[in-house]
Amino acid sequence: MSAIEFVVRSSAGALSRGFLGEGGVGTIAAQAGSDISLNLTRGQIVSYRQEGADLVVTLVDGQEITIANFFGPDNQPVADLYVSADGLLSEVQLAPGMGGTYYGNYVQEDVYGKWSPDDDLYFVHGDDPALADAIVAPPDDVGMLGLPLLPLAGLAALPLVALPLLGGGDDDEVLDDDDEREDPEGEILTGTKDVGHVVNEEDRSDGVDITGTGTPGATVNVVVNGHTQTTVITTGGTWTVTFPPAQIDPGTYEIPVVVTVTKGDRTITIDDDLVVDTEVVVTFDDNSPGSDGTVNADENDGVVTLTGTVEANSTVTVVINGTTYTGVVVGTGWTCSLPANALPGGEYEQDVTITAVDQYSNSTTISGTFTVDTMTSVAINTGAIGGNGTVNGSEHDAGTVITGVAQAGATVVVVVGAVSHTTTATAQGTWSVTFSSTEIVTGTYAATVTATATDGAGNTATATGTFGVDTQTFVTFDAASVGGNGHVNGAEAAGTVVLTGTCEAGATVVVHANGANLAATVTGGTWTLLVPAGVLTGEYVQSLSVTATDAQGNTASTSGSFGVDTVTQVTFAASATGGDGWVNHVENTNGTVTLTGTAEAGASVRVTLNGTTYTATVTGTTWTLALPAATFVSGEYAQAASVTATDAYGNTATATGTFQVDTIVNRLTMTGPVEGDDIINRAEAADGVTLTGTVEAGSTVNVTFNGVTRAATVDASGNWSVSYTAAQMPGVDSEATIIIAATDHVGNTRSITETVAVDLTPPEAPLIESYTRAGAGVRGFSVAMTDEDYAIHAVSGNGGVSTVAHTTTVNPVFNEIDFDFTTPIPNGSHLVLTASDEAGNATSTLFVLEETLTNTINVTNAGYDRFNIEAIDLQFAEDSVLTLTAGDLEALCAHSNMLTIHGGLDDTVNIAGAAATGQTQTIDGRIYDVYSLGTNGGLLIIDEAITVNT
Repeated sequence: MSAIEFVVRSSAGALSRGFLGEGGVGTIAAQAGSDISLNLTRGQIVSYRQEGADLVVTLVDGQEITIANFFGPDNQPVADLYVSADGLLSEVQLAPGMGGTYYGNYVQEDVYGKWSPDDDLYFVHGDDPALADAIVAPPDDVGMLGLPLLPLAGLAALPLVALPLLGGGDDDEVLDDDDEREDPEGEILTGTKDVGHVVNEEDRSDGVDITGTGTPGATVNVVVNGHTQTTVITTGGTWTVTFPPAQIDPGTYEIPVVVTVTKGDRTITIDDDLVVDTEVVVTFDDNSPGSDGTVNADENDGVVTLTGTVEANSTVTVVINGTTYTGVVVGTGWTCSLPANALPGGEYEQDVTITAVDQYSNSTTISGTFTVDTMTSVAINTGAIGGNGTVNGSEHDAGTVITGVAQAGATVVVVVGAVSHTTTATAQGTWSVTFSSTEIVTGTYAATVTATATDGAGNTATATGTFGVDTQTFVTFDAASVGGNGHVNGAEAAGTVVLTGTCEAGATVVVHANGANLAATVTGGTWTLLVPAGVLTGEYVQSLSVTATDAQGNTASTSGSFGVDTVTQVTFAASATGGDGWVNHVENTNGTVTLTGTAEAGASVRVTLNGTTYTATVTGTTWTLALPAATFVSGEYAQAASVTATDAYGNTATATGTFQVDTIVNRLTMTGPVEGDDIINRAEAADGVTLTGTVEAGSTVNVTFNGVTRAATVDASGNWSVSYTAAQMPGVDSEATIIIAATDHVGNTRSITETVAVDLTPPEAPLIESYTRAGAGVRGFSVAMTDEDYAIHAVSGNGGVSTVAHTTTVNPVFNEIDFDFTTPIPNGSHLVLTASDEAGNATSTLFVLEETLTNTINVTNAGYDRFNIEAIDLQFAEDSVLTLTAGDLEALCAHSNMLTIHGGLDDTVNIAGAAATGQTQTIDGRIYDVYSLGTNGGLLIIDEAITVNT
């Protein structure tokens, strides 16, 4: 690889210069926060790529520069990369490409010579790898600055633009890193210097050498700190000057170095800095051992740490008692940890020697001391407590004095039981504390006393002893034994109840209860008191106190209580069963019936139904019993239940109750037949239909008919009814289903289904085939034979309606029915012939008779209102004139709004506003025209022989 110059500036500002390639280093090592500048132009770089943590830069001549550890764990650069040539500096900003490649974006800095914090990164000359063969390798010292010497034979090969020229009549020129120039004759004056080494004290003590290379025969003047040393460059191109110790001041500093190379009338000047560091400063924190300058026993048992300050990157050794320990330097601080018990026990001052050597081999040794104190002592004079080692009652009341000895000035903590007192040992080494009467527990026992002394260094010593205490007697009451469990239940209260406890043997015991003093019997260390039957009743807590007096007159009292519980209770909330005191079918079937009530908390509850006993769940004072599905027989009846509660002490109580079981709707019917015959005809449908029936009183009923569901009205006796309007009737002949669904007052449901025939099709209007006159009247007529029933009515001109008496004869010859009137119908009346089917649907034909005074037919005669006239027969009345409106049409045939008119050539029909539809019908072999009349779809079917006026 051709030589390529570089400079690395660390995050602390330290500079490192050198060459890559021939005679130089193979790679550049990147460090976090550092700046790396390569003496290259942008055009000399082909590509950038990442290989692991390294960045590889490929140049135009195929050379590759490797910058090691340029990428961190997150694949982001840890250093800033620059390229510089000809006094220009550009920062390289890498943008990720594909396959580990990067694109270089260049951000140019200020030109060289303008002040910038990045001046150290500039190169004022170009460095073309294509010219590398003409440049010899630099010396092995990578700290050398400037360009290497060039062989004279290679000068002709160098383009003049690659080197600064000495021209324009200038006699000298100050250069930086490219310390070379060419005169017009072609000779190059060069010069370099080596000041990259830090001068330590050893270097200074025997003189400081500054070396370099340059043009042989040239004179070199080196100025440092105001002192000048001069030499002539040897034929080998090297030079050295030495500054004696007196000219290089001791200390830590950086001073300028100016090198002037002169040959003839040509001069170049090279500037640089000389770093001097001849001393190292180290301190010892004599308060660091034990954190206070004193090491006690506990601290000596662990790790004792010594600390101080020192220059960064130095080494520190510590010598104690002839043993050398190595310190740890972090930043400008050092620590040295001594292993456990490295220091002998006792009380003394410990010497320590600390030696520091900095990174430039300067060395300093200092001394220090700290205190070692690892021992103390304490003792208790237990025989003097109470004067004889025992505290009696009066001594206890006056306060118990405890004494002992310890190291003078030590803190002494004296503990008896849970109470402690703290004091300080006197100068004579004695101590004393007093425990009050409330701090020493009364009684007869051996008390333990502990004294712990802590001296000024933190060392501790502990002594333990015992002394006697005998101040009182004692008595106890065994409340838990009363009734065997601390409670007296009803059965136990019916007998003798025993109270008992303990006391000092020979003592007398009195039990105080409910204002009475009762003497107990004492046997050995046990007292007993017998409570007669019937004394303890109810549910309460019995309190009492017990006093014992021993033979010495000491007294002791205790108190206690026991439970008296001779009763319990239970209730049954029958009205809550099923939520309302009723169990319906759904609740019984689904198993959602819960019985509940109250009982004493903690009691057990058992419920008996129909000879079966169930165990209830008790929560707090409430019991519940969830019954299984189908517990109850279907029907309507009162169900009895018995509940027994047993409390925690064995007392029992019983409650009974009843609730209602109703799982059926006990009655549901529909009253029939509907409309008297279970057939709804056209007229009945037009009037609406009312359905009725019976149901269990208190129920609700919903009826569904023709897909319409309506709520029925139910009276107090359970009679229900519901009405459907004409609009809710079926529109066609059918067998209609009626569903009646009932829900009784407890939620049981039942439904029944009925059917009713719907016959909305009336018979055709009867056509009179012939009639028989009798003078001025009519005595009979004939119609085609059908299965319908017929009725004949006479309608007078004033609207009177009468039934026409007649006889009926079947005429098999003409397949007709002959109607013979008992009395002829006179002119002036018209006949209405009505045909009725078995459903009651009826259709009438108005048979117009001759009138003596007019041939105009009055269709508004009130007598026609009771008939559904769907045909008018004019063929037997001469010259009839019939006038109809849309209202007349709807009044005559309200059900169908369709009227057929029979007649002949002599008849006239006036139907103003009617319109011929163009349709025709054939009736009995004759042609009839169809007209529409009115806005409600009225139709007129008129014999084509009739004259029609629209």
